[in-house]
Amino acid sequence: MARTKKTENIESTHSSVESTEQESVAVENVVEKQEELNDFDEIAVESLIPNVTYKDNKNGDYYRWDEVGHEEYLTFAAIKDMYRNFRGYFENMWIRPKDERVVKKLNLERLYKKYDYLINIDNYTRENIESICSEIESLNSRSSNLKFSIFTRIYDAVAKEKLTDFSVIKILNKRFHLDLLNK
Repeated sequence: MARTKKTENIESTHSSVESTEQESVAVENVVEKQEELNDFDEIAVESLIPNVTYKDNKNGDYYRWDEVGHEEYLTFAAIKDMYRNFRGYFENMWIRPKDERVVKKLNLERLYKKYDYLINIDNYTRENIESICSEIESLNSRSSNLKFSIFTRIYDAVAKEKLTDFSVIKILNKRFHLDLLNK
């Protein structure tokens, strides 16, 4: 009898280990499902320039971003439709989805990496100024509002003494005809 009891204990321990493994596999699947996007997920979309508007033709919803940094919530389906029909909102860097899953799904990582690089004043050093100027010059004519936002950020950085390297300020003045020293 003692032998059977031991066998039962071993078998019950083995079955409890199997059920624990099955539960952990189930938990892993739930995590994967949480990372997936569905069309009804609400995604925060931030404006990178002022005065952006969009009308969703499918349902007639109207979205308006009045200033830089303003957020509107769109469904993932609306963002996909916007990307499919009006790609310029993204390619000209007028708006930016704040969910990295959306950025990856629409293959916009490189584009927003460029924006982050240009908008970060810490990158405006003697070593980087030529590449920054080249990147700003490479922005197309439809990105004039984006250039305005970048230049406003530069003006503010000079005024608040976050950008103090005179050679960098001088190059920016010369290349873009900015009057940074008199502000």
